[in-house]
Amino acid sequence: MASRYAGAAWDLIEEERNGIIVDPTDAIGLREGIQKALKIVQSPAFNREAITHSIADFGLDRYAQAFIDAVHYVTKRKQFF
Repeated sequence: MASRYAGAAWDLIEEERNGIIVDPTDAIGLREGIQKALKIVQSPAFNREAITHSIADFGLDRYAQAFIDAVHYVTKRKQFF
């Protein structure tokens, strides 16, 4: 479960496949999201390993390399704004 205001939520979560995105400022929606999440994790079909696998490519190494690539891209440009 993640906040809709967390930028990474949109990269990591596929709604109801490996998580739920909620608006934490909406008390009713937040309550319903918590209830839905509890129901999902209590289900016999819940598979923690599948969820872990679905986000495996989003680790620190990937984001660190993306940052380095962005810095290299910007510093190699001939004209700066």
